[in-house]
Parts: sequence; C-alpha cells; structure tokens
Amino acid sequence: LDYCSKGGGSMEVSLPESGALGIVRTSKASKQFLSQQLCIIHDNNPELGRFFVDPQSGSSLDLERALQSEENHFFTQEQEYAVQEDSSGLSTYNVGVPLRAKFRVPSEVGGNTTQVVSGPSPYVTLPAAVWSNECQEGAVPVLFGVNLPPSSGSKTHLTCARASSAADLEQECQASMSADVLVSMLMIGVSQSSAADLLPVQLTALRFRHPVGSLTSSLNISSGITPAASYNATTGVCSNALAVLDFVFLHDGRGALIAAQADVTLTDVFSKLDGSTVLNQQYSVRFTKSSEAELARPVSGAPGYLHGYPLLAGVLALDPLFSSSKQAIRRLSSGLPIPAPHPTDGTCRPDSLQPVLFNVNQITACTVPLTLGGLESFCTGESLLAYSEYLSLLLSASEYSEDQSTPSPSGSQPLSIQLLNGLLYSGGGSLEYSGNRTFVGGWANADATNLAEWDQTEVELLKTANSMSWNTDKKQCDNVVTGLAYEFMTTLVGQVHNPQTKIVLARVRFTYGSWRFANQRAAALNPGALQHFSLEHSVQFVPVQQQGPIGITPEAPPLFPDLPEDLFYPFVVSTSQRIATPCILLALVLVLTFI
Repeated sequence: LDYCSKGGGSMEVSLPESGALGIVRTSKASKQFLSQQLCIIHDNNPELGRFFVDPQSGSSLDLERALQSEENHFFTQEQEYAVQEDSSGLSTYNVGVPLRAKFRVPSEVGGNTTQVVSGPSPYVTLPAAVWSNECQEGAVPVLFGVNLPPSSGSKTHLTCARASSAADLEQECQASMSADVLVSMLMIGVSQSSAADLLPVQLTALRFRHPVGSLTSSLNISSGITPAASYNATTGVCSNALAVLDFVFLHDGRGALIAAQADVTLTDVFSKLDGSTVLNQQYSVRFTKSSEAELARPVSGAPGYLHGYPLLAGVLALDPLFSSSKQAIRRLSSGLPIPAPHPTDGTCRPDSLQPVLFNVNQITACTVPLTLGGLESFCTGESLLAYSEYLSLLLSASEYSEDQSTPSPSGSQPLSIQLLNGLLYSGGGSLEYSGNRTFVGGWANADATNLAEWDQTEVELLKTANSMSWNTDKKQCDNVVTGLAYEFMTTLVGQVHNPQTKIVLARVRFTYGSWRFANQRAAALNPGALQHFSLEHSVQFVPVQQQGPIGITPEAPPLFPDLPEDLFYPFVVSTSQRIATPCILLALVLVLTFI
C-alpha cells in the first residue's frame, strides 16, 4: 500500500497477510491529519495521460479503406503500439501488457561471442492453431499475468500442428521445429522499460519423447542450452524437434519479472509411408508469484468440483527415508487421463490422452492396427514388444517390411493399460505406474499430503492370466480387453444455496470382446495388410442416492438471558452454576429496588 507522506512523496507499507501485522519498510510518515490521507500514486485513467481518441461511428468507406490497408492483418496481432512510460518513470508491467523480447545470437558464424538483437516482434509470442489446426507463428502474444491457456478452462496446452512433405522437412526442421529460438536464444525484459535488464530463459527440465509413444527419458541440462533441431539427409529424420514447451514466469507481485523458466520436451520427426510429416506441438504459460512458486498446484474448484474441470488424480508415494512411514499422493499434472484417438489418423497412442472432466459423461474410441499374423502373435502372447515400440516399427518405413517377421504388441498387459503407462494396473511390469495404487481427489482442491481427502480407485480384477484364446478357423482372438469403463459416484455437501460437489467413489472396469480379422483374402494376397481394431473407453458420473437437505432450526432464545455468577455479589454467592431461574432473578431485583 502506498500512502502520502509529509514531504509530498509516498511511503511503502506491506499489507497484512494471514492476520500478520503490517510492517513499514521506510521512515514513518507525518502524523498530521492531511499527511495521513490516502493519495493516488499511479492510475490508468486515459484523461491523465496518452490515450487513443474515440473515432466515433465508422462508415462503409472507412471499412473499405481499412480492408485495403497494408496494415490490416488477419488472425495475427502484428500491428504494434509503442509502450509508453508515464511521467513518473513507472515502468513495471501491468496485467495484460506484452512481455518485451530480444534474442541472443552469435556475433559471427562459429564464434564464441554473442550479441543481443531485436526479433521480428518486440514482444514474446507463441504459435497458435489457425485454419485446420496449422501453427501460425506469432499468433499469440504472451501477456503479463495472463496464463495460457486460461486457468478457468479445461485445456492444459495450446496445441497446433506443423505439416509438411518429406521434401520440405529439411527446411521446416531448421526454420520452425527448433526449440532454441524460444529458449536458449530468448531474452525477456524484467519490465516494460526499454532500459530495463533482460532475463535469459532458464532451462529447468529437458526430456526426449519417443516419436510414436509417451515413453520419455530425461536429458542432461547442465549446459543450460537446448539442442537445436537438425536434419539427417541419410535417414530423413529431423532430430530434437520441439514437442512441448511449458513456460513459468516468476514475478515479485509488483509488476517485475524475477525469472523465466522453461520445461522442454523434444522428439524426432520422420516421413510416413505416404511421404507426409506432422509434428504436433504444445505450449503453455503460467505466471506465479515468486514466494508461491513451490506451492502452486492446479485445482478444479474450492472445495467442490466445478463442472467440466479435470479430476485430480495421482499414485501413492512413500517417503524415501527408510525409517519413515509418511505417505503422500504423487499428483498427475493433467488429472486422470483417458485414452483418446490421435488427431492425425485416429490410432491409439500413448501420447494421445485427454483428462477426465468432472460430471461430463463421455466415450472415446481409437484403433489398433494389426496384420493377421500380428493379431495371432498378440493373442498367443508370443510378442514381447511394448505397444509404443510396436507402433514405432509399424510406422517407420525404414524399419519394417513384409519380409520381416510380423510385429505385434505384447498382450501381457491390456493395451489400454499400456496407453496409460501402467496407471490403474496393480500387477508388475516396466511401465512407470505399474504396481502403484491410483487415487482420485475427493475434493477439487485435495491436499496431496492428506490421504483422507483422496479416494482409492477400485479397479476390477482381470480375468485369469493369458485368458485370450486364438481361434484358427475363424482367425479370431477371444477375451480381448477392449477398453476401460470409468465410473464415479458424486454427492452434494454443504449449504443448500451453495452446495459443494464431491467424489465419494471411483471405480474402473475392464470390458472384453473378440477381435476377428475380417478380410482374410486381402491378408492372403498381402501379409502386411492391416485391419484396425477398436478400443473403447467410457466415463460415467452417477449422483449418490442421498437424503434431501435437512433444515436445522436453532433453539429458541431464553426469556431471560443467562447472567454471570458474580452479578449480585456479595448479596448472592454461587460457585456451582449461573443464576438462571427467572423467579429468583425477579425476587432479587425487587429486593434491591426497595432497599
């Protein structure tokens, strides 16, 4: 809080938080009455500074001129306005002001020195999806204090696709698929003043994700440099392409940036059998106060769930200390996942998941491509390939041909479980979450350290091991786990005019079916012929059968209020109970009145 002082300046006082006393940071203000009055240090009133004049109503001629102007842009925000500093010299960011950006580039080719230069835009911008989900450079500016995507929505990332052909992959790899431009080379202004210092982007995590799966591995970040994307003409692969970029900006709560952090996931891009290439990229931006950075966790309500928000979920984690018995929930950042079709071809992939949204019943379906030989190998349990490894072999033309043994995914774990990286599976295995108990947040802001606020997910037991059976005559695999059915029971808690929704039970069932290779003639002519088999996953929310709201009527107040024991001391001495008998009180009052 800024308030007036005797000398006409201002004093800084920290506002009280959580009942703490305010602390004056500078010298005490004058105690004169006028000096103690609140004053305006800075405001955004356009009447007191530079502002755009209202053009009043426009005409058709004005519209035509605007459409024909070279400064008109569609789906972009390239028309820029200079950031003006006010007369008091205030240069901190206001909410909604774009972050200033410059770029650090080598001074000369192959040199060790760098120089800071301006980029195409003076502000930090991110690509965004336009038209048919294609990435448009610079479509979304990063504004101070504005999270992307908005925190109130259910989306966790901005997503767009970079599609090209095999012939153009080399050019696109270096021009638009590299992460170093947005991480290693980017410098961000501490404030909106052009004279303010520039912050480098700090690389906090670097991962590599398999091109067709969710298996990721951590990379060394000791150098603090994000590898640039590179193209190999021999293999036709673009290595270290940007897949996911998560920005976290720390600020001091007063409009100045303290740090810029980036969590980066890279992947490889290669041409499909038809010669096309597609790279799906995801971006997110989160602003948080520096003192709250470690405490910030996404929630879906307070305390009850909001409709359409992700369900909190995680697995049970034990304290690594040998002698400790502490337990907590290792939360999943995007909530409870459910497999979803890949946007390019509808196949089931470990990297194509979507969160379960509260009180939203849904059904998702994706396909598993198998040859006739692959279906038999999968059904009889001969294959040991993880599903992500199988997809890699299937989709990579350089690694799979008809003269090789027909690949197939392993059937030791249900395919739906493999898509979830072992989540919900109590058995063993090499997947990340295999053998861990899965919990769902009972409340939308459940505390990860308080197990009482979480519900353990009841997972139906699988049928006996290796229950799948192969029918040679029908070319059919029976007893295949064809999906998962999520079921949640909810209840209302609290005041009738503002009830809070809570999850009281979470259950997951396996669904079973038969997969039959229908086009056996095509398989006889071409052993590599594929048939797509469906996995279906459903989500259902059911309200619990509970009594209606119960009205609580308080007791009627007493005719005479209770009085303290020593009210009539020393005339009456009572140490055992208060004087509450109306008749005695009335008698005492009459006696005292006539004395």
